[in-house]
Amino acid sequence: TGNFVGNPTTQLPVICKDAGDVAIVDLDGDGDNDLIVCDGGTVSPGVTRFDNIAGGLFLVGTNAIDDAYTIATGDYNGDGFLDWAIGGTTNGTDETRILWGSASGSWTVFNSTVIGGLPEAAAHWLRARDMDGDGDLDLLYAGASQNGVLINDGSGNFSLSPIATTSSPGLPNPRLDAVDFDQDGDLDVVHLVRPGPQSYCVVEVNNGNTQFTKSWYLPLRGSPSTPASGGYCLVADLDGDGDDDIAAGGYPSTILVNDN
Repeated sequence: TGNFVGNPTTQLPVICKDAGDVAIVDLDGDGDNDLIVCDGGTVSPGVTRFDNIAGGLFLVGTNAIDDAYTIATGDYNGDGFLDWAIGGTTNGTDETRILWGSASGSWTVFNSTVIGGLPEAAAHWLRARDMDGDGDLDLLYAGASQNGVLINDGSGNFSLSPIATTSSPGLPNPRLDAVDFDQDGDLDVVHLVRPGPQSYCVVEVNNGNTQFTKSWYLPLRGSPSTPASGGYCLVADLDGDGDDDIAAGGYPSTILVNDN
């Protein structure tokens, strides 16, 4: 019916008090979706795994990562096992790390690789998309001041491809996503930037080989005359016409919808 209510039997325990990002994926191969929660707070920081067992969530354990801001799952090295890409800190060091999956069904920092050469070591937002159309998963990367695309060579080695508009100093919790807006067969990028007090929603067109050009931008406003500071954007077909629109959120509260 489209009505949503809280369910006390499936609420997460206080261990996830400051959750910032989640991944919903089948971790144990039993055909149902499990849950990974990233927590970057001070009460219960880290990465926590919950397996879906008999309709309930069972705490499996917390990974040895100090703080976790974001997670994106996928098979990044082509070995058939699910991997985790995580932005956060380990032993007090900012980093973006790949935890490699294996037949054991566990993910640990002892079987992992840190991605180097990033504008900021710890990604604040990651999403897995095939940006160069070569059949493997790349990573959309958002940092506190710059965004980009991490291109996968197919074996889980990543290199940074910058996005044209990247100036976002101090933008909290930046978000970005990829959709083929111009319908030319490759994925374009939508993200928010804040070069000053004003935030902008920006679309970067993929010209091929993950080279991007700014094609459209619009300032976010909290009121008709007040600049807004925002960090959130989502892509969906909001008007049911078959193409993708953009909803962007700022502070003070505002929603911008682009009718593509």
